[in-house]
Amino acid sequence: MNVELAGGIDVSHYKKQIDWAKVKETGVSFAFMKATEADHFVDSRFDYNWTRARRVGIIRGAYHFFRPLVDPVLQAQNFLKVIGNVLHETDLPPVLDVEAYPDFVEAEYKRISVQERLDRVGVWLRTVEQATGKIPIIYTEYYAWFDFLNNSTRFSRNPLWIANYRVDKPKIPAEDWGGNGWTFWQTTERGIIPGIRDEAPCVDLDLYHGSLADLHGWLNITGERAHPPDVTNGDMMAAIVDAAEKAGGQSNDWVVRAGLSYLVNPVSNSLRPYDGPAVSELPLRDQEKNLLAKALESYEGRNSASWSITHQDLINAFYYAASLEEMGGWSLVERAGIGYIGNDRDVIYTGPVVAELPGLTLRQKEAIMAYLGVYRPEPEQEAPVEPEEPAEVPEPVAEPVEAAQPEESPADPEPSLPEAEPEPEYTEEELLSLDPTYSSQMNNQAVINAFYLAAITLDLNGRDLITAAGLEYLSKVRLEVYTGPRIEDLPGLTQEQQEVIAGLLKVKLPESPVEIVEAPEEMDEETTVPVEAPVEAQMPQSEVEETTIAEERPLPEGPLHIEDPPKTQDDELIPPPPYFGLLNQDIIDLFYRAAAFFNESGLDWLIKVGMEYLGKDRQTRFKMYHGPAVENIKGLTDEQERQLAEVLAQYKQR
Repeated sequence: MNVELAGGIDVSHYKKQIDWAKVKETGVSFAFMKATEADHFVDSRFDYNWTRARRVGIIRGAYHFFRPLVDPVLQAQNFLKVIGNVLHETDLPPVLDVEAYPDFVEAEYKRISVQERLDRVGVWLRTVEQATGKIPIIYTEYYAWFDFLNNSTRFSRNPLWIANYRVDKPKIPAEDWGGNGWTFWQTTERGIIPGIRDEAPCVDLDLYHGSLADLHGWLNITGERAHPPDVTNGDMMAAIVDAAEKAGGQSNDWVVRAGLSYLVNPVSNSLRPYDGPAVSELPLRDQEKNLLAKALESYEGRNSASWSITHQDLINAFYYAASLEEMGGWSLVERAGIGYIGNDRDVIYTGPVVAELPGLTLRQKEAIMAYLGVYRPEPEQEAPVEPEEPAEVPEPVAEPVEAAQPEESPADPEPSLPEAEPEPEYTEEELLSLDPTYSSQMNNQAVINAFYLAAITLDLNGRDLITAAGLEYLSKVRLEVYTGPRIEDLPGLTQEQQEVIAGLLKVKLPESPVEIVEAPEEMDEETTVPVEAPVEAQMPQSEVEETTIAEERPLPEGPLHIEDPPKTQDDELIPPPPYFGLLNQDIIDLFYRAAAFFNESGLDWLIKVGMEYLGKDRQTRFKMYHGPAVENIKGLTDEQERQLAEVLAQYKQR
């Protein structure tokens, strides 16, 4: 083929927030983006990706990840609920992703016959085609279709998007797809495109079987589409009401004539970005369009950045704002009365806009909004709000994690970010070869914990305290034995700070009048090692990704209390922990990560094996884990147990 093929990409929420303008500059012509999976999952970044790709002129398509054991009608309805009202004539046809990966999907296929597999795929395709008027595309790869769909030619009228990497020519199933060949070809999973985050730099690259002009012809694209206003559906509805009242008409009449009844039906649609016709394209009278355009001026751009703000993004913003005032980030979240955002971190935030949150000062609100890049009121528009006592809010299953640094600098004004941590004085190999400073029972994580607990007691920032002592490198070898300087020899600490840290670690400073007591060799590990900072339990998503554990973690306020080792009824110490240095919270985290691989709830797994007690309260979560080793946990399937063991192995390597 002599023509230059049109190039594109495909993405999901694991690419985080994409800079679509930069992607467009690289010559990307089209993009497929994940919308849904099974009968309930909705990609948290879909709305952002869908609307932003349109605004920069990238042809877009939406795909659904097929689960063979889930009712195909319900799966189609889940897809249509998300895409039904925003799929336009110039968009790519809907896509059904049919593959036998990961392993649990392959296992699902094996539980039903080939005929039933084909029938269920057919139901989804027919349901979506009838609703959208477009023949859906099928995404698959040769061996998945050959092995699990019996190399069937039944759906050869559906355009084929084939995955086949690092070859000159893709291998096509189903007798060259009924003689039609491929329409799209996913050529690699290792593409590098500017605008895709450093956190997930590799992206799938695709080709269309024709030039960009051919693609335009296939989709009947004759010119550039006008851009819709930069508002949410709810904002659009409010502007229509405002304009109709000014014209002395009925807003319901305007909505019906414009075909926009779906904007707030269901109510959850009101929080989604508006992706309907531009004002100039609406079937309204010219005077009505002019009034609507004027009414939209007070809404446009105000909430658009919130389309992709997840609970975790908001938590990060609160921690950033809190760091400017040297206070705890989670306490700021609780002051605002939104502690529930710690429960499900990957969903889009749908609570009050930041400017309307209670318990925050104007400065704090402005810092949060600056971090997020959302609308900031002028100082005269809002008087400062004095902090309030935080309301009682339910504790999340997973403790909040100290905010990671922003993925990219926010828009004007650009907040200053902490300087990068200095490189460690020793290499990791050199650190591991040093002799223990106190005892082989004290690891680096225990020292980190003591610094954070001391910082809370002294009303300081834990990370700053560690930096002052020159111990930033400990986070790179958390579970290794501590081999750094003695507490009294650490630089940058006051006498009071040294005393508090030493007390938490149960070591004595030379100048202390109290007689130095050496820890007995057989002392239980929980006696000599204080509690660790919690690790965030990621909420389930449909795909598995590598997660990063933030450095600083919030810990409970109030008086510190290190309990004596738990005893059995015979007053004997319980068995030593199976994994030195791991807390109950760490085990909760592992369950959530493993369950996410199966698109299941970590909490359900914990209940299933009788270990939900690990998260019953904050104090319990902070205790060292003394339960069974993974291989001895009863109640999991072999596949679930293997996945839990794999996640544990990855965690221990960090």
